[in-house]
Amino acid sequence: MAGGAKEVLRNVARLLGRGDTPGTPDAAPRKFSLSDLGRSIGYTPRTPEPFRQALLPRSSRQKAGEPADSNERLEFLGDSILNLIVAEHLFRTFPAAAEGDLTKRRARLVNRKALAAYAR
Repeated sequence: MAGGAKEVLRNVARLLGRGDTPGTPDAAPRKFSLSDLGRSIGYTPRTPEPFRQALLPRSSRQKAGEPADSNERLEFLGDSILNLIVAEHLFRTFPAAAEGDLTKRRARLVNRKALAAYAR
């Protein structure tokens, strides 16, 4: 796995409140900061709550004591945002790579098993 892409996923996991160092058992969850994420990706949504719902699964909101009004359609949008961030990083990091290679790299980085490992 490319070191740079791994760092992007670590940053996203940290910004989504999954702890400062994913992969360590004592990584304490932190409160999600939409403004930190916005600065990191260079985007500030006009309506922040749907953006927040899209990025935080219902279970994370419940654990944080927040209303669990997240829904699967918005989670789909959040997954798409993560795919876009990783795809752009890979596109810039591997300028000579073929589309198929970039797709395989992204699939290895953005999947349930890999993201769960980064979140731990």
